[in-house]
Parts: sequence; C-alpha cells; structure tokens
Amino acid sequence: MLHIITPLYRFEYLDAIYASIPPYEDITWHLSVSNRRNLPVNKFILDDKRVKIHYLDCEDNDLVKKRNAVFKSINSGYFYLLDDDTIFLDEVYNLYSKYSIIHFKGLILGRQYRPFYDARPLRPFDNPLFNNIDTGMAIAHCSVLKVVSWEWCDLKYSRDCYFWAKCYEYFGKKLTVNSQKYISIYNKLNPQKPLFVLKKEDGFIRLDIKISNQLLGKLVVFLLLIRNFPRRVFNIK
Repeated sequence: MLHIITPLYRFEYLDAIYASIPPYEDITWHLSVSNRRNLPVNKFILDDKRVKIHYLDCEDNDLVKKRNAVFKSINSGYFYLLDDDTIFLDEVYNLYSKYSIIHFKGLILGRQYRPFYDARPLRPFDNPLFNNIDTGMAIAHCSVLKVVSWEWCDLKYSRDCYFWAKCYEYFGKKLTVNSQKYISIYNKLNPQKPLFVLKKEDGFIRLDIKISNQLLGKLVVFLLLIRNFPRRVFNIK
C-alpha cells in the first residue's frame, strides 16, 4: 500500500490534486483537516474508498499535528508526503511499485522540479543542516514511523530537512536509494510563492535566499554558473 499524506488547508487546490492521483486500489490518500473549518469536498472524493479524511482539533495551519496524526494510523506499506499546493506524479507510484515488489524496507529519494532549478537530493546526511531534501522528494517504508515524527525544530534548518535526516539516520546508507527520478514539482498549484529557494551551507550557517522575480532569478543563476565555471575555460591564471 502507498499512503499519500496531505495536511490540507489550501482547499482551493483539492480537486486538482485529486485529479492527479491515479485510480489504483493500492493507494490510500490521507487528508488531515482541522475540524474548525468546513471541508468543501466534492461527491467523487467523498465516495472514493481510497480517500481517508482525518478530522483533528487543531489550528488550521498546524501541519505538525496534521502529519503526525496520519503517521500514527499507518502500520504497513510506504508513505509519500504530498503538500496541498502541488500534484502527484506517476513516477512516485512507479518507484513505489518497483521497490515494493522486492520488499525493500528503506528510503527512496528523487528529484524535484522547480522553475530554473532542479533540486537533486545530494548524499543524505543524518545532520539536517546539510540536507536539501524537500517534503515531497522521498518515499519511505512505514517502519520508520515507529521512531520518527514531524517536529517543531530549531530555525537553523527546516522541518522537512530535519524529518528526512532522521529517516536517513534510521535506515542508513545501505537502505537508502537515490533514484534520480522526478517525483515532485515545487509549488505547482501556487505560483505566487517564490520561484527560487537558494540554499547555501557554510560550516554551521544556513542561508536561505528567496527570489520571486523571474528576471532576477535568472541573473542569480547566471552569476552562480559563471562563478563556479572552471577557470581554465577563460584562460585565467
């Protein structure tokens, strides 16, 4: 079973997300929702036996409680974290199928598409400060949920990096696969968000630079390419 987990508070994208999920019986889509809001779900979603809605007594933006409530309900199969501002990609299901057949009980990493920038999971670390794994860039066996949860954490790194670092620490190098497949699209349904997130780790300092202007973003990428281009190409001594 592939468990897709979506902590929902951007209701306007619900139909588009649902339309992207393939109609396979070995998929369960978990929606965690605050009971302080009315969920305007269409009849197709309500009648779909693959959809499980978790109503929680929490603030609408409490993604920590929303994710952990779903984690506690999963005791078999694999899980994938799908934010409520993007869509599900078929490659996620393809990878899940490939590794579930061989009963792989580990962590599967993939690439994320962003405008002007493809996020590739580098060699993962158990130190979250050095990870670049975004929320939807991994599929994991549910066994890790016995010891790992989504947590509030120090501001020097994001919650998703912290969570996947803990998952990597649990599975280890031998049970971690870097597929290099695209399994995520960053903010697909919410283009108003920044188009760039440039992350630089230098020792114990993590800098996040968010750029929402496309022209400025292109300029930053160009300057980074020039800066990191082999100096011998320009015959610079």
